[in-house]
Amino acid sequence: MQVKMFKQDTSGKILDRYFGKRNLLPYANVHSVDAYFALPKNERERFGLYLRPLALPTDGFWSSDPDIKGWAFWEKEIKKQYPIQAYIREFLLSYDNPVYAFFSRKKTQLISFRWKIDRLIKPLHPRIHKAYRRYEAKDVSEVLIDVNFALILDFWHEEVTNGIVSWAHDKNHRNFYNQLKKAVKYIEVERPTLQDRADKELTRVTNSRKNNKKGSKASFSDIYGKHEALEKKIEQCDTATVLWAINNRGFFWT
Repeated sequence: MQVKMFKQDTSGKILDRYFGKRNLLPYANVHSVDAYFALPKNERERFGLYLRPLALPTDGFWSSDPDIKGWAFWEKEIKKQYPIQAYIREFLLSYDNPVYAFFSRKKTQLISFRWKIDRLIKPLHPRIHKAYRRYEAKDVSEVLIDVNFALILDFWHEEVTNGIVSWAHDKNHRNFYNQLKKAVKYIEVERPTLQDRADKELTRVTNSRKNNKKGSKASFSDIYGKHEALEKKIEQCDTATVLWAINNRGFFWT
């Protein structure tokens, strides 16, 4: 049996949205039509206004069971008990009313247009744009690391640290949060430190070879071994971090 959850922010019901934000018109905590109408009147009504069920099965066109009682049946019954109120709430201030629907669509289009303008001025995921600017030329092998790291940092700084998700909700969320913190620490702190050490080691070796005019009989690995080891460690950590993000991409949303 399918269940349709009522959502105030997409219902187009002005009264419910207005009162719901102030918790003055909550839902009746039922999941069937029979349970709803079996409630005492004072439990499904407030200030003379009927409360909507929290959830009901789908019925009518969307249901495979013609005998199921759902939202369509509930609206039919509620209109009998509250004809004037139901006319206002279920028709006049709903998308069933073509006038209301017209202005609602215009409002939605205006909000969408404003959103596009805002994103044109201030794009989402700002670190991606810094990681690969339009005037730069990079190999894909480098871009894969830079862009994925930017995505991880954008998610952490733009959505997690100031977000509303409870990352302590369960074991999986806690594990992801802790691993994400480690990834961010690697990208922002540990990787730059490793890269700095590798650069300094390369500079040291290069200067040493320049100062040694007679040259050296030491092998390449003897001369550049420490630098190569640091670069190899960075490569391994980069790969592990990106693969972790891909494998856990289902958690990257709020």
